[in-house]
Amino acid sequence: MLLERGHRRALTRELPMHALWSYGAHGKFGEHERSGPPVVPVKNGNACRESCRFLKWMHTEGVLMQPENVEVEVSSNDHSQNFSIKWNGSWPTATVFIVSTRKQTKGKQLDKDVSHDWEELIQTSHTSVEVQPVPLLWHQYKVLAVTQYGSSSFSIPSKLIFAKPLRPQPPRNFHVVSMYIIKDLVQVEVSWKKPLNTIALPIHRYRLQWSLRPDIHLDEFISLQVRDKRLKGTIHKFTISNLQPNRTYVLELQAICRYENRRLRSKQVTVRIQTPTVAEVMETKKVKKTEIKRNKINNFLKKVTSRLPDRPITVTSMPGN
Repeated sequence: MLLERGHRRALTRELPMHALWSYGAHGKFGEHERSGPPVVPVKNGNACRESCRFLKWMHTEGVLMQPENVEVEVSSNDHSQNFSIKWNGSWPTATVFIVSTRKQTKGKQLDKDVSHDWEELIQTSHTSVEVQPVPLLWHQYKVLAVTQYGSSSFSIPSKLIFAKPLRPQPPRNFHVVSMYIIKDLVQVEVSWKKPLNTIALPIHRYRLQWSLRPDIHLDEFISLQVRDKRLKGTIHKFTISNLQPNRTYVLELQAICRYENRRLRSKQVTVRIQTPTVAEVMETKKVKKTEIKRNKINNFLKKVTSRLPDRPITVTSMPGN
């Protein structure tokens, strides 16, 4: 028969240690108190006081309380999403809480029969914790309270929460590979690398834009007409044609993902370029042609020299000289 709370408090103040221990092991007093093992003196007074304190708490308060009302709050911005997990209850000091999670992997629609096993996510001494979920998955959480003397049972699992996808990261290493002139117009070849895949969605398109900008060294006014090109997500190189020589252009690149009926756009990365003049290109071509001729002459001389015999060549004078 369970003791009333007031009776248990009185007993814990009046009974010796071996009696409390006997009660904790067998659930009643009497024969176990008299026939139990002899009491061994404890040298460490702190350990004894801590044991007495715990036994008193066990008899007055009961076992560790199960965490209750596990709730999940969602907060997000353009590039991050956080889940704030909170629970209620009353526990002694130095209690550690273990938060476990499991994930649903079958698309947007919830399927309770398809999920991973529970796994430990994080440990904390607070009654709330903030975590970053994996996008495009359903998440569920439960909490366990633990002390040095034992643990509670797991809480009732929280509701399943879906982590939505976020905007993709911007393209990486966007740069100009080469610039050259064809029929007095500049061609610019650009290249880039795909973004870091942090949202579990493939890149659907890239949007490349270029616009002519006013040059502070020129007196004429230049209109800011923006042109763009939509490229497949598997393309990472493109040649922009028909640019004017000796002008300033701004190139902008953006990654785009698709989720249901929405387009998720990354931030734009920008490159500012100055196109070459026709005279510079012609001079460069002349230098290259001269270098090519020199290389051909040097290669010809090397071939001729390699065919000559190793022995010294003597030249004799012709009769009559």
